[in-house]
Amino acid sequence: MSANLLTLEEWQSAHPERWAQIEGRVTRNELRTLKFIDAQIHLTREVEDGRKPPDTPEVRWLRSCVAIYLYVCAHGLFPRDEHSVTWVKNQRRGALCSYQVAALEQIPGWAWTPRRSSWDERVTELNLFRTNYEREPRIRSKWEHERALAYWLKRQRIADSEGRLTPNQSALLEGEPGQPTGEISLAVPVFSSTYDAWFREFWDTVAPASMLLPSL
Repeated sequence: MSANLLTLEEWQSAHPERWAQIEGRVTRNELRTLKFIDAQIHLTREVEDGRKPPDTPEVRWLRSCVAIYLYVCAHGLFPRDEHSVTWVKNQRRGALCSYQVAALEQIPGWAWTPRRSSWDERVTELNLFRTNYEREPRIRSKWEHERALAYWLKRQRIADSEGRLTPNQSALLEGEPGQPTGEISLAVPVFSSTYDAWFREFWDTVAPASMLLPSL
């Protein structure tokens, strides 16, 4: 399955000129997503030919996600041990990239908190304002709706500076391409668009096979 798939480092080595052309256009969210695609490639190679993956935060996160996914598939409910409960809770309020959101949504019954849905609605209002008026909302505006958006934007930028927003939220907040977290799908740069179908196959084939590995 992974024979024709390259990690980001492998792709950069094979196509240095193309990477130089697009490097500046890759968003923070896309770059972090690519690191998780790397993790998925490494776990797939581990299942297929036993190659040990590197011990990276992305590989460790994906192993945890796979473990929760397999437990829910097998038992029809989320695990109740303290470690798993804490891990799930942290994902719902943590800084996630597009890959992580898409991976979590493979878990049957996964749901985001209402707070995140409200955030999505607010940022949509903000970017609609930017589109309609071609400027940022102003705190000193006489229009109550504009003032409210401006104060909300100020609070969110403070939260972003403190690392409390996801990379996707950070992108949406600044008007960059992105999708509301409750509707997000795997979004990666054009040169890796062929990874999409393989991402979905991973959860049906590689994830169950990983149960047989001693490292899991």
